Amino acid sequence: MPRSLIKSFFDKSFGENGNAMASSTVDDGVMLLNYNDAVIYMRDLRLVVENDWLNDSIIHFYLELLKQESTEGHDYFMDPSVVSFFMQHCNDHEDIEDFVASAPLPKDNGRIFIAVNDKMSAAVESGAIWMQHTSRGCATAQGTHWSLLLMTIGTSASADEIAVAAYHFDSHGECNLKVAVEIATKIAKYMYKRNAKVLSCETPQQVNGYDCGIHVLMAARALASFDDIDFRQQKLVYEQALHKTIVVQHGSNPGPAMRQAISDTITSMASKQLS
Repeated sequence: MPRSLIKSFFDKSFGENGNAMASSTVDDGVMLLNYNDAVIYMRDLRLVVENDWLNDSIIHFYLELLKQESTEGHDYFMDPSVVSFFMQHCNDHEDIEDFVASAPLPKDNGRIFIAVNDKMSAAVESGAIWMQHTSRGCATAQGTHWSLLLMTIGTSASADEIAVAAYHFDSHGECNLKVAVEIATKIAKYMYKRNAKVLSCETPQQVNGYDCGIHVLMAARALASFDDIDFRQQKLVYEQALHKTIVVQHGSNPGPAMRQAISDTITSMASKQLS
């Protein structure tokens, strides 16, 4: 597929007024790029340019970008599909042992970035029905909201042993806190044999019903730039970092600029792979 077709799609999508609209220029099933096994199709790209809710593919792709850009060898960005598999399908002792043995997570020092989706709860796989309030109203457990969970693994100040801390950043109140606690608890228990208290952090709030994923990616990028922070200061420093990076630099609605940046990155990379 030539670059001109991709450019044509974006010209039509954004237009002079920046209003996204559907385009039939390129079929939804066309694969645009494969970046370290993070595969993006045209249907995924449409979600970015048409102000829609981001899916697992876009989230995974961007976290993979952050992983490659990271200069720290102990930052880990988990694929959302891997998190879902661990939460919903690793239940018996053998499955959990296999996952722990193969998971590329820090053993004694590092940070884990996890994009939390409300569909990741084990209750979803078990068939439990529950309702959750979101900016789009009440929805069933099919996945309606993204938030960010950051787990830090290090040596505690009081003893030479592993300490696990967890911080939750949610652009819609504490919508995903229950699921974030569930994920952090399971990872801490089986990966590190520790308990993990999840702290809710002050987070810039989304102004619409579809930019939760955008906020997650902006928060992940901002927090990835901070390292070697004292456990006692992390929460405050992280909160200040988000405020400075998102609110001060981009205002109350950072979505359009971030969507443009993501789409520019995808189209540039796709053009190089397809040329």
